[in-house]
Formats: sequence, structure tokens, C-alpha cells
Amino acid sequence: MNRQHMDKRQLKLGWSLVLVWFFVIAATAFNYQNAEKRVQKIEQMGDHIQEFRNSLYFDKSYQAGMTEQQTQLLNQIAILCGELKSPLKLAWFQPDVQHLLFTTERFVELSNAYVGTELELKELITDIQDKRQQFTEDLAVQTYYYRLSAYIFEALFSPQASNAVAYRSLDDLYSQSLALEDQSRTYLQSTLAQTSSVMGSFAKGGYLVEQLVNHSVHTELHQVKVQYHSSLEKILIFGALVSGALIVYLMGTLHRNLVTHSPQPSNEQNEDPSVTTFRESIHPAKEQEVHDTVEPSSQPESKPQVDFNVMLDSLDGDKESLCMLLEVFIEDHQNDVTQLTQLLNDAPDEAMRKAHSLKGVGGNLGAFQLRDIASKIEIAIQQDITQVPDLLPELDCELNIAITEAKAFIENAQQTDQEKAS
Repeated sequence: MNRQHMDKRQLKLGWSLVLVWFFVIAATAFNYQNAEKRVQKIEQMGDHIQEFRNSLYFDKSYQAGMTEQQTQLLNQIAILCGELKSPLKLAWFQPDVQHLLFTTERFVELSNAYVGTELELKELITDIQDKRQQFTEDLAVQTYYYRLSAYIFEALFSPQASNAVAYRSLDDLYSQSLALEDQSRTYLQSTLAQTSSVMGSFAKGGYLVEQLVNHSVHTELHQVKVQYHSSLEKILIFGALVSGALIVYLMGTLHRNLVTHSPQPSNEQNEDPSVTTFRESIHPAKEQEVHDTVEPSSQPESKPQVDFNVMLDSLDGDKESLCMLLEVFIEDHQNDVTQLTQLLNDAPDEAMRKAHSLKGVGGNLGAFQLRDIASKIEIAIQQDITQVPDLLPELDCELNIAITEAKAFIENAQQTDQEKAS
């Protein structure tokens, strides 16, 4: 009776532990899913910020036509920032993103100030065109508006040293407007005041661009992404340890029950030899089983560089299209390391764009090691370009691995097609 009572207690304890394990694993999976979603949002926000930043490298003539795209990017960044502010019910091992969100909001405010200046400039140009049409019959007044347009163009697209001449020309126009009729004088002086205000704001645009390009949000985004990827690994390790501990406990309990409850016949002549053999061998067998259960968690299986399964899923299983994409990847990026080395001294901006492009390609291929080292090089070009040569060997290694795997996949696909044809 005592033995039966102990068996029931152990059975209840075992089921209780399994139930606890189930809830812990469910909570861990929920936490992992939340962390993964936040990582995706942070990466999307980082891509939008980088795209906005890249738009600042264009010439002034091109930037004027990009305000709508820049406004959309800033709205998307603000939406993602608001979603990341929502509190999480479970946030084990997850880093704090409040400082990143604060920095991102400051970046958006500064960007809106820059875009607002561009929009004011477009509105001013439209207003001048409209007023010029109103005075088609008064060529003298219309000439003033043509001159005003020319001064604006000169102030915006001429070197900084000649800007003072354009501003003095506005003063001359104001003096000449005093001789106009009341309505014409009022319209022209109002437009001159608006022009002076907008051009004053536009003169600060270079400062705003410098602040946006060198903003700390770029570094913080990279740091938070690294922290989140580390937290995902910790969550997986935590789940594996909990599961491994439960398995070890259950196997140990089973082992003790088998040893303790083995039959002990009083008549040695009636004892089955197989029972003796089983009793002698059960202990090392169970130890080996526990070892086999726990050991894989400490030695994770290595993964390939390129995730072909994800790419096939995105292409609905079209291997031919995947091979074409891989051939384009090999053709366009096999010399990236050599080109980067040359561009570091000749054209750092082009080198940064190439690193950014390679980072995006690595993400699309599922080659996260390639993506990460390309991201490090991009940040190093921005912050300290002297660090880049030390990172290029790692980039060369990861890129060669990805290209080798891509070539192997193409070759295997071609062989499979030939076998099917034959």
C-alpha cells in the first residue's frame, strides 16, 4: 500500500510538472512571437529612416520633387513608432526601446521641419506663378514677378557666396514696388515678405540635412536590433533548458521506478536470466538516453547561408525564377568587395550605398550573416571609415559562401531538369 501511495504521488507530481512545463513553453512561445514582431517593426522603421536619409544625398533640384515620398516615409515611421510604444504583457529578455523611440521622434520632428521648408518653397513658387498670371496685361508688374522668380532660383541653386546678391536684389525689388499702384504694390510686397521668410528657412536646410545624416537614431537602431536578436536567442535557450530539465527529471524518475520496482523472487532457481540482464543494463542505457536528449540543445545544427526554402515560398515554388534571381545576384555582387575597397577613398557615398544594397540583398536571400556584416560596414562608413578595412575580410568570406551556395543550387537545379528530360 505504501508503494502504491508513493506511485500515485509521483504520478501526480509528474503530471503537475508537465502542466507547468506546458504553460511555461506557451508563455515562452508567446514572448518569442512578440519579440519577433517587434524586431520586424524595428527593422521596417530602420529601412524607412535609411531610405529617407538616402533621399537627402540627391541634388537640390531632385529633392524638390521628393517631398511627397519623404512625407509618406515620415508618416510610416511615426506609425511604427506609435505601435512600438504599446506595452507588452510578456517581455522576457527583451531590451528597452523607450530611448530609441524618443530619439526617433526627435528625428521625425527634425525631418518634418526640413520637409516643411521644401513644401513652403513649392507653395511660394506656385503663388508667384499664379500672381504672374494675374498681371498678364500689366507687363511692368509681370516683369517684377519674373525677376523675383529668377532671384529665388539664383538663391537656391547658386553657391553660398552669391546668395547675398540675391537677397539684396529682394531689397531693390521692395524699393521699386513703392512706385506701383496700391493693389499691385500690396501683392508684390506680400510676396516679397513671404519669399524672404521661405528663403531664410531654406538657408538653414544645409544645417538640417547635416543633422539628419549624422543623427544618433541610426546608431541606436543598429544597437537595438542586435540586442533583440540576442534576446531571441536567450528565449530559445530558456525554452530548451526548461524542456531539458523536465526530460531529465522524468527519465530519472522512470529509472528509479524501474530499479526500485524490479521483481525480487525468493527462489533463485525460478528467476528469469533476462530479468537479471535487464536490471544490470538499465542504468547505463538510461544515462545514454538522457545524454542523447540533452546534448543536441548545446550543439545547434549549423544552417546554410542562403535560405532557399523561404525564397521558393515567396516565388510559389518557381525554381526557374529563383535560379534567374540567383544568377543576377552572382553577376551583380561577386565583385562587391573589390569595388568597396576602391570606393572607400574615391567615393565614400557610393561605398555606403553599395553596402546598403548588399545588406538588403542579404536580407532578401535569408543570408543573415551577410546582411549583418554589410550593415556593420555601412555604419562604419558613416561613423569611422578607418574601421572598414578590418571588416572587409569577413564580408568577403560571407559573400563567397553565399555565392558558392547559389551556384550549387543552380547547378543542382540544372542537373535535376536534365534528368527529368532524359
